[in-house]
Amino acid sequence: WYLAVKVNSSVASDQVNELLSRSLVFFGAMGVLIVAVAVIIMRSVRDARVARASEHAKSTFLANMSHEIRTPLNGVVGLQNIDDRERLVEYLDQADASAAFLKSIITDVLDMSKIESGQMGLYTNPFDLPSLMRDIESMLLPQMKTRSLDFVIDDAGVFAPDVVGDEMRIKQIIVNLLGNSVKFTSEGGSVALSVSQRAGSDGVPITEFRVSDTGCGMSADFLSRIWEPFEQEQRTASQNGTGLGTALSKILAEAMGGTIDVESTEGVGTTFTVSLPLPVSDEEP
Repeated sequence: WYLAVKVNSSVASDQVNELLSRSLVFFGAMGVLIVAVAVIIMRSVRDARVARASEHAKSTFLANMSHEIRTPLNGVVGLQNIDDRERLVEYLDQADASAAFLKSIITDVLDMSKIESGQMGLYTNPFDLPSLMRDIESMLLPQMKTRSLDFVIDDAGVFAPDVVGDEMRIKQIIVNLLGNSVKFTSEGGSVALSVSQRAGSDGVPITEFRVSDTGCGMSADFLSRIWEPFEQEQRTASQNGTGLGTALSKILAEAMGGTIDVESTEGVGTTFTVSLPLPVSDEEP
């Protein structure tokens, strides 16, 4: 015996369509589930990488700071027994240099901490550029003389000397850059600081500070990572520092709506250019 069932083609077609629609829903749900799992896995991997990078950064920070802070402290501790009165002045100079270096390290670290926690603020007030240049000259001239460096300052390109900005932070940027020039320029070399102004697109003058030196210069490899915190290139035997100066300078310049650029050639020298939009002041600074 055989049982033959005749089914209308429309009924078969409806069943097939229903099966296909259910299959599509099933496979769509599976696809969404797979994508969700993949996203969770990728986020977990990314979070793990960030955590490892954070731990590495903390380790690097502690290693750098422990070394850099210990160096000036050893210089001070080593002067506790002063028996040779004839060398007293020399000892005091060493203590003063060690204390100043230690202060600069602590200042850089605190500033970086403020930036990372979002507590770094800018305080704008009227000030005049020639006065700023004189202050910087008085701060750096003793170091220049000690290393027999020719220090040239030029503000002839300023047409609006009274401006509005955060004078302290601008001074910090320029002093950081000049400090690097002093550090990496051999005795008898030259360091120059110039300031000039040009018209801005929105009517606010762009003030450009240019720091150049005839020092040892930087390699192309290091220039690609110069703005990273703690990055340093061993260019001199007596080199010291935290590697935070250029990173802080870039952060501060950009916070003020400006830019900072660098050009350097090994064995020739380095030039940093800081461009800041500083409005003209209507008040006496």
